[in-house]
Amino acid sequence: MSRWRTKLTVTIAAAASVLLATPAATGQAGAEGAGPAGFAPELAGLATEALAAEQGLRPEVARARLAAQAGITALGERLVGELGSAAAGFWLDQSSGTVVVNVTDARAAGTVTAAGARAKLVAHTDAELAAAHRELTAASVPNTAVATDVAANQIVVTITAAARDTERLVAAAKEFGTAVRVEHVGGELTTTIKGGHPIARADTTQDWCSLGFNTTGGYAVTAGHCTAGIPTWLNGNNNKYFGPSVGANFPGDDYGLIFNDGNLTQDGDVVLYTGGAQDITGAANNFVGQFVCKSGWRTGTTCATINAVNVTVNYPQGAVFGLVQAGLCVQGGDSGGAVFDGGTAKGLVSGMQGGTCTSFYQPVVEALQAYGVWVF
Repeated sequence: MSRWRTKLTVTIAAAASVLLATPAATGQAGAEGAGPAGFAPELAGLATEALAAEQGLRPEVARARLAAQAGITALGERLVGELGSAAAGFWLDQSSGTVVVNVTDARAAGTVTAAGARAKLVAHTDAELAAAHRELTAASVPNTAVATDVAANQIVVTITAAARDTERLVAAAKEFGTAVRVEHVGGELTTTIKGGHPIARADTTQDWCSLGFNTTGGYAVTAGHCTAGIPTWLNGNNNKYFGPSVGANFPGDDYGLIFNDGNLTQDGDVVLYTGGAQDITGAANNFVGQFVCKSGWRTGTTCATINAVNVTVNYPQGAVFGLVQAGLCVQGGDSGGAVFDGGTAKGLVSGMQGGTCTSFYQPVVEALQAYGVWVF
């Protein structure tokens, strides 16, 4: 590891510094022009380039989409709150830059349209989908996942090639008709801890994860499957002692807490892989269609759209509930890494569907509230 040290900083940052980072490896953006408010310049360029590629947009249009994201999310939240049971969630359509509110009757559709959003008349209420989600979660087995696809107004059951004894799960899915769809995919579902950087197991330096966010009180949050198996940590940048694991929620959830009793410098930044950093000033919930980025040592900074929420992932170690699914590319060692939207913390990398860029992350607000800490 000594041959890398001159490339690394000596402070623990909110997400890991990458080793041997290059523009080709990290997806360094070349988009020009002012970025959306709240985004560090480096992140604005990276996110703009990624969104433009994902949606086939011109860079200036992609920048406008990112700038508008917070406002249209707030509109969706307000409308769903006002409509109550007549709404079945909302999602962001990045291709058109609009918020879409699912509604179950024409009156609610009129309210949505009058507010400047787009209404989509759907067949299934939130209550119906929640009931299906609960029953299918109870029937699931390792290497399967149950997610809420708000845009499709469906529950999605994903069955990987590694799953076994899925007959009961498939039969239960069929009972819900069009409210549920089943997808068969390759690979397996795994948490992403393995040899990596930049936080390392202090007693052996064999197991590595990525740090998520520094928090108040001298703590930091990362993945629970990391802290559940690793008692003490080093700063992987320089092998200096960081501190012990003092919280581990896994399975069920996937968040953990580390106490910085090594007196390392902490700040509120997430390290990017373009030579800059993103300042984190708050934390918020996740919604389908939002465009987010992640920072982890193994794959650097990648950005993609959220495509499902309330996801139950059945890892071999046990089920984790309430995760978020996105097209963020991750690999082993990215576990616990930061997921964020500009200066807003969104989650902690949990796991992946092997061989793809389908990944899952733990919503960070739940972790912060559970431990009584906050980002800064």
